[in-house]
Amino acid sequence: MVPSPETDGPSSSPSLRHPYLILSVDGGGVRGLYAAKLLEMLEASLSAQGFQRFISNVRLFAGTSTGAILALGLASGLAPAELVALYRDHAEQIFPSRCRWFRQAVGLVRARYSNTALKRILQQTFDAALNRKDPRLGDIPRKVLVPTFELAGVEQNVVLWKPKFFNNFEFNRGRPNPDLEQPVVDVALRTTAAPTYLPVYQGFIDGGMVANNPSMAALAQALDADTGGQALQNVRLFSLGTGENRNFIRGQSMNWGDVQWLCHKVFPDLVLDGMMEVADYQCRRILNVGRSQDSATGAYFRLAPFLPRSIALDDASATEALLRFAESVPSDPASKGLWLQAIEWWKNALG
Repeated sequence: MVPSPETDGPSSSPSLRHPYLILSVDGGGVRGLYAAKLLEMLEASLSAQGFQRFISNVRLFAGTSTGAILALGLASGLAPAELVALYRDHAEQIFPSRCRWFRQAVGLVRARYSNTALKRILQQTFDAALNRKDPRLGDIPRKVLVPTFELAGVEQNVVLWKPKFFNNFEFNRGRPNPDLEQPVVDVALRTTAAPTYLPVYQGFIDGGMVANNPSMAALAQALDADTGGQALQNVRLFSLGTGENRNFIRGQSMNWGDVQWLCHKVFPDLVLDGMMEVADYQCRRILNVGRSQDSATGAYFRLAPFLPRSIALDDASATEALLRFAESVPSDPASKGLWLQAIEWWKNALG
């Protein structure tokens, strides 16, 4: 077993016998249900093989947008099954499927959805999980990292937009961390404020604008002497996708301008998917040096199976399909090998 989360930080002495485990979860809207179900299935499979409560061994949770809801929930003590229920029971309230085509038209001039229902659901969830009213990041017992994007931040007395990575480590740049006083629900609403889908929240928008796959950000936080305080060889990082859509654009030499690019239906996915692959590339090369890039014995592993069909991040009508797709991963010829490798990776990481 790895040391308890309370030992995190620069004072902890890295040991290969006790690796620093990181769980990173991508953004993806309602597809967070898919990731939550995969975690529930991993937990069941590992428990059946004698590795009880594998998530209790994670030292740092990182998540962007919907992945942040999962990361914050897990760090607060919620089980994967509880997070599956959260998405299954409330997705329709957050992204009402009625009049969906009308909402897409409205999205040309304003956000398609209100964040009122999401805020209420998250408030109830985290108040109950942490057993207090309006809990703060400092109340979360496990370490967590959440990317967002601030539209008018201040850097050296200059106002400019910039990424913001909320975390609950004790110190930040040698000083007490002000993020500890940030309300958990506010942080979650900031990182899930996807442009065109949900309104800007407190001057912040979706963390997917900077790190839809927060694996590399999590690795940097783990290596930071001020926070994780780990040696590179001590880190083990598991990256979890929320179901990959099979997007593509045909053509060899399109002479497109602003209208063609911005109005193309997969353009937002192109931007987000590209950034996710960059983080995956970097983590593989940094952490799996000298090993097969998909090795179950490496320091880094990514589980991100392709979905049988594309599912939009606001398609609440697809919850049952997402559950079926996740349940089929261990037996699907296209993903079975990756699934078995993921289980072996966790067994190796847990020792």
